[in-house]
Amino acid sequence: MKANFFNKEFNFHNISHAYLFECKKSNESHKLIDSFIKTILCTSIKEKSIFCDHCKSCKSFNGNSNPDYLQIFPDEKDKIGIRSLRGDSDKNRGIINVLNETSLISNAKVIKISCAEKLNEEAQNYLLKILEEPPKNSHIIMLSSRPFKLKKTILSRLIRINLQRTGLKNEFNGI
Repeated sequence: MKANFFNKEFNFHNISHAYLFECKKSNESHKLIDSFIKTILCTSIKEKSIFCDHCKSCKSFNGNSNPDYLQIFPDEKDKIGIRSLRGDSDKNRGIINVLNETSLISNAKVIKISCAEKLNEEAQNYLLKILEEPPKNSHIIMLSSRPFKLKKTILSRLIRINLQRTGLKNEFNGI
């Protein structure tokens, strides 16, 4: 993938349903990827490949309350298990629930899985089914510093972008 991935003009009707960003656990990486996600969710006219930061979607994303976005983290045991993906009443609504619901604010739904290499076997199998038949207007964004820990069948269904190799400052100027 070219080093200017974030700078190019996107046709937001044709972006992939799944990406894997190979990156270290840094605030700069997460900020860059969150800007990409916010751009996908932004409801303003997409004349530029950038979010508006003024629409209801952008404001709710900034306030960590966008109903069309779900972020999955490792649990207290530093793993991502099936319960994290299916959802439970304590933590989240789950991937399937979010992806199969009608978008409430945005025109798309986005799931971000941080530290994707910590998905256990059962969770990877569950995720694979979703990647094989993704719901319309849904996107799964995975972040991993060790993508080799993911199943090859999952990796084959993702567009991989290596942020560690390309350098972040040249990736998304102005965000």
